[in-house]
Amino acid sequence: MGEFQPRWFGDYELLRLLGVGGMAEVYLARATKAHGFSKIVVVKRMLDRLRDQPRFIEMFIGEAKRAVLLQHANIVQILSLEEHQGWPFIVMEHVHGKNLHQVIKAAVKEKVELPIDFGIHCVAELLKGLTYAHEAMGPDGKPLNLVHRDITPENVFISFSGEVKLGDFGVAHSAGAIKPRQLRGKLGYLAPEGLSELPVDQRADIFSTGVVLWEVLAQRRLYPGKGPEVLKKILNNTPPPPSQVNPKVAPDLDRIVAKALAHDREQRFSSANAFEEALSDYLFARGLRWTRRRIAEVMQARHPADVEPPELPPELPRPSEEAGALSDPADFSDASAGVMVQALSGAMSSDMSVVTEDSDKRLLTTLDSEISHDEEGIPIDEDFDEFSTEIERVMVGLRSLDVPVPLSLQGLCDNVNAAPDDLESVFQNGKPPVSREALAELLYWDVLRDFPALPPEPSSQDSFEAMSPTRLLYEVSVRRLTGSLLLEDPPTQRRRLLLLRDGSPLYVYSNDPRQGLLPMFLRYRLVDPVLLFRGVTKVLAERRTLDDGLADALRVQGQADAIATVHGWVSSLLMRRLLACFSWQTGRYLAYGDLVSSSPYNKPLPSILGYLLSAARHAYTREGLYAKLSGRGANAVVISPDRESHVAALRPSPIEQRLIDSIDGRRSLPQLVLGAGASGPEEQHRALALLYTLAETRIAELF
Repeated sequence: MGEFQPRWFGDYELLRLLGVGGMAEVYLARATKAHGFSKIVVVKRMLDRLRDQPRFIEMFIGEAKRAVLLQHANIVQILSLEEHQGWPFIVMEHVHGKNLHQVIKAAVKEKVELPIDFGIHCVAELLKGLTYAHEAMGPDGKPLNLVHRDITPENVFISFSGEVKLGDFGVAHSAGAIKPRQLRGKLGYLAPEGLSELPVDQRADIFSTGVVLWEVLAQRRLYPGKGPEVLKKILNNTPPPPSQVNPKVAPDLDRIVAKALAHDREQRFSSANAFEEALSDYLFARGLRWTRRRIAEVMQARHPADVEPPELPPELPRPSEEAGALSDPADFSDASAGVMVQALSGAMSSDMSVVTEDSDKRLLTTLDSEISHDEEGIPIDEDFDEFSTEIERVMVGLRSLDVPVPLSLQGLCDNVNAAPDDLESVFQNGKPPVSREALAELLYWDVLRDFPALPPEPSSQDSFEAMSPTRLLYEVSVRRLTGSLLLEDPPTQRRRLLLLRDGSPLYVYSNDPRQGLLPMFLRYRLVDPVLLFRGVTKVLAERRTLDDGLADALRVQGQADAIATVHGWVSSLLMRRLLACFSWQTGRYLAYGDLVSSSPYNKPLPSILGYLLSAARHAYTREGLYAKLSGRGANAVVISPDRESHVAALRPSPIEQRLIDSIDGRRSLPQLVLGAGASGPEEQHRALALLYTLAETRIAELF
């Protein structure tokens, strides 16, 4: 992804991408109107992938209509709701400063304490804006009865001129319109009643603000963790007083925080105004008076490098209407792809190749980008600012909780990864629950059930030191073996079970919960999250398998080759399970002469041979490959005449084929690596992986 380049969007010049959430992306922008009028604003625009979905358009426009009615000094102002070439967007005021989360994070990083009364004043100002929102009237004079539902440190903005403003009313609703267990907002700030059958009202915002106050005083997260772990803490734990973390917090403050965080909402402050008055009384009783000037002084002292307004690029020439400026949504693809991946809302992968049963070559590019050195996958960032907005959720029954909890698909996967035995059932839209065992079968999530029973004794077995995964899988393919192959790594207890018929893979079981097909789809961003949710909804409502559900979701979008497309996705993920074994440092195989089970997946997988080159390249480093090869001999490389015809089955790339063609029996290993245009580290790595694979399969000999 290249650096974002400023560009025009209607009457607004988009200057910088600020962030991406579940529904929209946000830009710093320059508004240019008649007579040279210019103003820095923020443009919040719907994600391109949601523009044709009426439900999300309605939510987006509803946010603007609600927020534009809220005109208060402590609320970020909505300036207008506009549309450009069918693309709705909101124009908001730009608050030049930091959000409260950034202020806390900077203090933690620099190991300094924020003044306690500074934090109290900021929360009191937030409550002034919240009081106004809770009491706001509509144009007809009737109460709007709004609940913000997403009060977090990220949504409290503090300017360098001393203003404190509450922003982002994107999931705000009238209290009467909120259905029980209709989860919205960030998990660590949800009120307990939002996880039960109780209706949600403004007192849920009191609880969320109490969490923010606790975190300001303690300078740490109150509910760290992910998914069910956080929900269990909210439902079952009484929050400790902030003085346990920060001894400078007075007992009076502990009591205020405890009242705001009461599990029984009847015991909380009756209103945001009552909460604000309690904090103001605390400051007044101690003679602690904060003004905009004092807030500005603290902000400027804490963030001196950011006080000056951002340096802006020169104004771009305005494009002519005849030129059709920005008529192609792809113009914005480079602006959001990287950030959307972090927010769990990325666009469709460009590697979604259509694959037929008799041609798997297009899968190579997709799989090649998925195999990593670390089989365990992308590390979870436990940083204070870990955040994503996920809209769609399913209800999950857990043995450790008395009531089902609403989880996003990612939250479901996180829970199963951490404790697969805790999952009891999943259900959606009033449908009967899907049991753990049925879910395992429908989602190809093998860790939720046992492997097929194996015979007591294998036909043969050996360690990977004696026969590497490359050699093993090559031999079972070319010898067209039928049976079952168990791969184990005893130190880590990882296991894979490969079913084979005539040398072709039928299915690959895995005991790693992260290698269920649902978490793999999410992890590798292989499909759009909204499409994936639609497919899972089919699974839960109609007891369809995940591949069938995804194919139906694609047909709804008008894709004619839906079955072939989904088959390509599923095949690449199942093969990825197998080829991850190449990175195991230890291990062994156990071969069984008969199939121990029929395949759960009713379509054939691609040939193993076509993946051996990329698997070796990603399993070993350049230095590791050279060490393996040089130990066998580096003076000359010779193609074995009786196996020369096997080269094509490896599906070498044009670059790899040129290196193979240069093997003449006279050139040494270093000469081949350097002489085939492999002058850089990446090219050398590719060449060494090729030569290693040729040597392991005995297609080539090293002397």
